[in-house]
Amino acid sequence: MTRGYFSLSFNEGKTLAGPPKAQTYSPTKQTRRDLILKRRRTPKSEASQQLRNQFCPTANPPPLRQLKVSSITSFLRLLLPNVDPDLEALYGASLPTKHLDDFAMETRTNLGSLLKILPPVDFCCVYGSSLHPNNNDKSSMEDYILGVSNPEQWHSENLKMNRDHYASWMASLGGAKLITKAADRIGVGVHFNPFVSWNDKMYKYGVVRMDDLVEDMLSWKRFYLSGRLQKPVRIIVENTEITNANLINLRAASSAALLLLPSKFTERELYAKICSLSYMGDLRMLFAEDKNKVKKIVEGQFELFRNMYKPLVDEYATKQLLRLSSCGGDHQMNISQDCSLSATSSIISSLPESVTCQMGIRKAETIAGQNGKFAMGSREEAATLMQKVLRRRVMISSARQVVAGFIAVGAVHGVKYLGKKMIKALKSSSR
Repeated sequence: MTRGYFSLSFNEGKTLAGPPKAQTYSPTKQTRRDLILKRRRTPKSEASQQLRNQFCPTANPPPLRQLKVSSITSFLRLLLPNVDPDLEALYGASLPTKHLDDFAMETRTNLGSLLKILPPVDFCCVYGSSLHPNNNDKSSMEDYILGVSNPEQWHSENLKMNRDHYASWMASLGGAKLITKAADRIGVGVHFNPFVSWNDKMYKYGVVRMDDLVEDMLSWKRFYLSGRLQKPVRIIVENTEITNANLINLRAASSAALLLLPSKFTERELYAKICSLSYMGDLRMLFAEDKNKVKKIVEGQFELFRNMYKPLVDEYATKQLLRLSSCGGDHQMNISQDCSLSATSSIISSLPESVTCQMGIRKAETIAGQNGKFAMGSREEAATLMQKVLRRRVMISSARQVVAGFIAVGAVHGVKYLGKKMIKALKSSSR
């Protein structure tokens, strides 16, 4: 299996670095809108049936989400021949020296164990400090994002199985309906249950509607969970729609970072800028987050960031938007970028349409009446406008989620969680 490559093409029908493919995939603005308006369910096609027969030769095979990871990756090969199904190529979150089967076994053994006591989910990933290779803090919480098709129904089932995961007043007064409404109307569509103790370990899991997760990755409407998925995560339950949407999300993140960076920078600075996007305007960074959080994330997960974004960097270099050179002993790259208006327009074209519209930048019409390049005064102006848009979205989302979090977990857990965050922030500021 080829490793370290994306095998999708996003622009002008050109494949990214890697073995040549017979077909290419080029998501357009219309494709993004179609994905947002109508989620594609995996059809019971000939390919699907072939996969089931191969791995589950029984009369009543289990749903696809219950198949082992290697089965799902084979399914990806059948449906999407241009996708390298290696999870590290798709998400950049598996260790680069592991074979896929070893990775699947490690995932089932070390991560994802919480799913044993929860209702079935359509998508699951682990994020945060638990992915840090040098994290030896056994008291730290293991953080999950769970995607489900119907949150109210899922919470209803989970209340029967794990009522103690929820604030007692919420479980008693409104149950699943109140939990879901609070997440949607007060928060940003995700309900978190922190301080879940099981099997001598602490967990926190957030439950989100699959439609909302996909929409946020494609449009950055709330720029909340989409920001988390721009950083390394470990996939536990895979979903092809999330995979495809996140590839678009990663491209947009790299483009936004390039717009904010100077003409010359290092590979590490690129990943740090990508990582910082979802923290711009975050109210928690003022008093309840480690001031060195971005630096620690990138330093601790540098190779994982590289697995995620190196193919996109190589593609930009192929298009002569970037120039790469060796940085010396630490195997980093020095990067210089074309800062012309033409190159800037090309970079902006990868941003979500909702962002460019709010920036007030639109494509100029050509003689044929088709959309051409983005019209802007200067690159600096475009960067300032985009930063303002993202900062406002993050600020609103973080404020809403803080309020929703206190309501969801109750005063005791809320103060406990905030206290831990503030202690971390104080320690980082005193260094």
